[in-house]
Amino acid sequence: MKKVDDYIEILASILANAIMTEALLPHFEKRPRGFFSHKLHPGLRYIDLDKFKLLKTIDKRENIIGFIGRLEEDKGVIDFIKISQFISLKTRKSNLNARFYIVGSGRLDKVVRSITARMNDKGVNIQFYGFVENDLLPTIFNETKILILPYKSPTEGVPTVVLEAFACGVPIIAYDTGLIKSVVINGVTGFVVQLNNYKAIADLAVQLLSHHELLVNISRNQRKFAENFLSYEKASERYSILFAKLCIE
Repeated sequence: MKKVDDYIEILASILANAIMTEALLPHFEKRPRGFFSHKLHPGLRYIDLDKFKLLKTIDKRENIIGFIGRLEEDKGVIDFIKISQFISLKTRKSNLNARFYIVGSGRLDKVVRSITARMNDKGVNIQFYGFVENDLLPTIFNETKILILPYKSPTEGVPTVVLEAFACGVPIIAYDTGLIKSVVINGVTGFVVQLNNYKAIADLAVQLLSHHELLVNISRNQRKFAENFLSYEKASERYSILFAKLCIE
């Protein structure tokens, strides 16, 4: 029964956030480029920065590259597997020896399991974790050097996984789609590339693994962004300002 109550509480929280967003968004004087009103804007969200934090700096992490998301076509998990194959071939030649993981569940679960098994037989080291509890994500993030999110939907909002990765200082490479590009800024908090150009993502990832200083700077910028915009206190301040504005009007 407790599990059901927990789910109800989570759903209530999600619904409350959605209602609050719809009510308050018109009072933002400037909306982000490419904004979709039915997606929850990061300015009205927060991340638990005591939970999602830097436990291991980027220079102490191995060359582990990850994917976190639903195992569905629009999340690009098959693209991630293709990307992993390209990166694996290139890093073996340069002795960078990247390893990969997939976190998530969904309709493509069996397909992904089957393909990753074949990739491992070919020497591409992909660990399939499947569904992972949120409490374990900070540890996974802090072992990750690059997070690749080849999400494809043009109505993609700013996924929570992006904000959590920022808080843990994990450089992100993503497709240039939806609202992801409003927070993943090229060379500052990560990189976005042309939609469906998975070879470009692979090339960029290999280059990043060879540019230690750039990875360190991106990781620092992400954590700074999280501290400046994603804490509970900062979100509360924004809500207070918006509520005051609503009352005046």
